[in-house]
Amino acid sequence: MYAAAWSFAAPRLVASHQNEFGTIQRISSSREQCLCTSNFLKGVKWAPDGTCLLTNSEDNTLRLFELPCEVYSLPETGFSDMAPCLRYNEGEVVHDYCWYPKMSSQDPSTAFFLAVAREHPIHMHDAFTGKIKGSYRPYNHVDEIDTTYSLCFSPCGDHIYAGSEKAIRIFDTSRPGRSYHTLTTYSRKHGGQSGVISCIAANPDHTGLLAAGSYSGTIGLYTATGQIWKLKCGAIFEGHYRPGPKGKIGEDGEEKRREVRAGVTQVTFSPCGNYLYSGARRCNSIICWDIRHTCEPLFSMSRICHTNQHIAFDLSPRGDLLATGGQDGCVSVYSTCQAGQLVGRIHEGRGGSEGSESVCVNGVAFHPFLPLVATATGQKRFGLRTMPSFFEEGEVCASGVEFVLKGRSAGAGAGGREVDLTYPMEAREDGEIVCEMESPQGEGTLTAPTDSQTHTPTPTLTP
Repeated sequence: MYAAAWSFAAPRLVASHQNEFGTIQRISSSREQCLCTSNFLKGVKWAPDGTCLLTNSEDNTLRLFELPCEVYSLPETGFSDMAPCLRYNEGEVVHDYCWYPKMSSQDPSTAFFLAVAREHPIHMHDAFTGKIKGSYRPYNHVDEIDTTYSLCFSPCGDHIYAGSEKAIRIFDTSRPGRSYHTLTTYSRKHGGQSGVISCIAANPDHTGLLAAGSYSGTIGLYTATGQIWKLKCGAIFEGHYRPGPKGKIGEDGEEKRREVRAGVTQVTFSPCGNYLYSGARRCNSIICWDIRHTCEPLFSMSRICHTNQHIAFDLSPRGDLLATGGQDGCVSVYSTCQAGQLVGRIHEGRGGSEGSESVCVNGVAFHPFLPLVATATGQKRFGLRTMPSFFEEGEVCASGVEFVLKGRSAGAGAGGREVDLTYPMEAREDGEIVCEMESPQGEGTLTAPTDSQTHTPTPTLTP
C-alpha cells in the first residue's frame, strides 16, 4: 500500500503483508522430484467505506485486511505490517468477488461482499463474521450448477449481475436462491456476443446500462426496459488484439503473424458514465471508449501483459487518473484528462525500489477518499534444478543442430534409468548454444559452450 498524494512524484510504502505469500518447496524422495507450491495474490479491492480491503490468492482464500489506524495520518517514515483479520476459503478457484456498493462498517447489515468459485453457487459473505449470509444458484439446461465467471452489483445494490457462458443472470439481492432472469448474449439464430462473459460493469449514472466483456474478444452494451434486457443498438465492438499463431514466411524472409482478438478481462465505467475503459489478456493496451460513439476508441494506455494472467487497473474516485499493473513490476499511472498521458510510476519489485527484482503487479486499487493506492503482486513460479542435480552422470553432445543428453537419472543408484533425450538447439552470437527443454521440475533453457563436442555436463537450467 502506497501513499501517493495523487502526484506520484515520490510514493512511499505505508503498509504491507508478505508472510503468507511466497514459494514453498517440498522434496519427495519416493518420486524423485521437487514439488513446488507458490501462493501469490491475484487481486485487491477496497471496501466502499475505505476501512478495509479484500484480496484473492492462489490458495483459493479471500483475506480481509483492516486499514491500520496509523495509516490514516499518512506517516512520513516507516510502514505498518498488515495482518488479515478474517479468511474465507472457497474450496475452488475464485473467479470473481465484489463489495456491496453501499457497504458501511457503521451498519453491519450492509457489510458484506459476494464471491464465486468454479462450479459453486454465488456466496454472500458477512464481512464481520465470515459466515455465508446467502447463496445465489444459477442452473444450466441440465439442472446443474452453472459456473459463474464474473460478478457485479447494480449501482444501488438491489440487483446482482452474474456472467457465464453466453448468458448473464440477474438476481434480486434480497432474494437468495435460484430465482433469476436470464439475458442470453448469443444464440445461433440471432447471433450476438459469444463466449464466456468474463467481466461486467454497471454504469454509475443509474441509466440501467450494462457493459460486458467476453473471452471471445468483444464488448457488449445492454440496456433494460422493465424486466426485459436487450442489446443497445447492436453495440458489440472489439479493439483488443494479440499476436496469433505463426504464419507463412513472406517474400522478405520474415515470418508473418496475424493478429487475433484478445479475451477481455476487465471493463470499468468512468464516474461520469460517459466513458468505458477495457483491458484484455495478452494485450499491452487499455482502451478508452466513448459509449456515445462506440465505433472507435478515444485513446489507449500501454502496459506489459504478455500472458493470460489477469492484470487489473483502477480509476481514481474523480476519474482523472488510471493506474494499472504490469509484468514489469511497475504500476503505471495515466491522466485520463490528457488523453492517457503517463504521469507517474510506482516501482513495486521487491521493496518498491527501482532496479529491484521484477514481480508481476496484478492488482491495483485507489482508496475511496484518501491518497492511498493498494497493490497486489505475484505470479506462478516453477522450481528448477541445475542439470548436475538432475543427472548423476552423463554427457552433453552438441552436434550441429541439436543437444543430445545421455546419462543416468539421479537418485536411482547403480540401477538408475538410462536417459537419452534430444532437443533442438540455437546458436547465439556470444558463443553459446541454447536449447529450450523440459525436466521433471519444469521448463528451462540449457546453455553450453560451442567449442567442445563432448564433455562432462556443467550447463545450468534457468527459467
